[in-house]
Parts: sequence; structure tokens; C-alpha cells
Amino acid sequence: MQVRRPSLLLSMILMFGSSGSSQTRPDFSGRWVLVDSINTPADLPRSMSVQQPLVTKNRLGQPMPPTYFKLTIERYFVAGSRTEEYFIGTQGGVVTVLPPDYARTNRPTPQTRVAVRWDGDRLVIDTGSYASSKREDGPYTERTEMWELESPGELRVTINDRGSAMASTSSTAMYQRE
Repeated sequence: MQVRRPSLLLSMILMFGSSGSSQTRPDFSGRWVLVDSINTPADLPRSMSVQQPLVTKNRLGQPMPPTYFKLTIERYFVAGSRTEEYFIGTQGGVVTVLPPDYARTNRPTPQTRVAVRWDGDRLVIDTGSYASSKREDGPYTERTEMWELESPGELRVTINDRGSAMASTSSTAMYQRE
């Protein structure tokens, strides 16, 4: 049953549409290359390939206002690549699967949370890893990425990182469409 919930939620969003996303939102699709790759931290991708399909029909095949529901990002780092898929306008998470004897230890269950939303013309991706269901109950890390187009060929990504065992940091990376 739990496996079907994300599919059911996505089906409902695609069937009924969403007033939060529309064609007037920016399309980040394309290949993006970091402008200053020499003076940037190694944890920033040197390039990204982004897919952001525009949906114009609901699950029943009926026309609907053009909407962006999904964002797929392939990030290319110095040490390799990573692909991530996000559903715009949703919140979700993963509760770590632990061995059966873990529950008897009364330790908290680690969790990961993701939320993706529009803030005007900016796309905001919030991610977090937590030692338990509450942020205050143990070690945690959080990241907020804000994506905005400076011009049709320039992407600004502002990243804010914070956590229980680290100082909060903020950085901005500029990418050009290739």
C-alpha cells in the first residue's frame, strides 16, 4: 500500500492539475556549465543536464493548463555524476528501513525529507537528513537550493547549507546554457 501512495498522489496531481505551477514558470531544461569552475568548491557540479517536461494533458488525456510537475537533474562533479528526480509542488521523504531488532533499542529512526516549490519565478528545492522524526532530536543537515534564470542563458543557483554539527554556509553558482 505504501508503494502506491506516491503514484496515487502523482496521479491525482496530474489528473486535477495544480494552480501552483503553470507555463509562465521558467523552464530550466538543457545542459548548464559552471561559469567559474576553477574557484568553486568540489561539491558543486561542474555541469548539469536538466529535464523539465511540460504537461498539457491530464491522465485522462484531456487538455489542462500547461504545467511543470517534474524536474530531473543529472549533476556532473569532478568525482562522478548523480541523478535526482523531483516532483514540483510536493513534499515527501524516506524513513530508513532498519533491521527488526533496531526497534527494541529505542533509538530514533533516521529520515530524509524533500520539498520542491515555486517562490515566484524561482524554484526552491529543500532537502534534509535527520536522526529522527524531529530536527531537535539529534544530528541533522539541511540544504536549500534556489534556482532562478538571470537571462535565457544564465542560471543562478543559490545554496544554503546548515546542520547541527556545522556552521551555516551560503554560496551562489552561475551556470551558462551550453
